[in-house]
Amino acid sequence: MNIVVSVEIVDLVENVILWESSSVVAQGEFLEASETEEVGRVEAIELLVQKIVDGAQSNW
Repeated sequence: MNIVVSVEIVDLVENVILWESSSVVAQGEFLEASETEEVGRVEAIELLVQKIVDGAQSNW
């Protein structure tokens, strides 16, 4: 399962974009025979969060 998101982290006080990406992609996997699609979705979301945090921290 692939999830693709567009992300923009904005400093609301200064009104500047701190980090943005038009295409953050993560893939979650699940065993079709014994797991639900939700397992793959959760894995993909966890990977997305890590990629977003890593991207945001790369500018600091």
